[in-house]
Amino acid sequence: MAKGRSGKSRSGAGSQGATTGFESELWHMAGTLRGSMDASEYKRVAMGLIFLIDVKRWKLVFETAILVERTKRSASRATMEA
Repeated sequence: MAKGRSGKSRSGAGSQGATTGFESELWHMAGTLRGSMDASEYKRVAMGLIFLIDVKRWKLVFETAILVERTKRSASRATMEA
């Protein structure tokens, strides 16, 4: 996990609890990429990583919504046939 200037450990942007393997791997790569890069340049890398994490989370939300809808439709079809 990355450590901020205060020395406190953080687990990613706005996450609650432990990060997934994917997220922690992204943050580790970001730290490696930063090296001696200027902070104003590095923000582009960090913002890109945050974007990827959000895309992953939204994908999960939409996949769950689709699964719920399919389950409802399947249940209503079964009820109609009975």
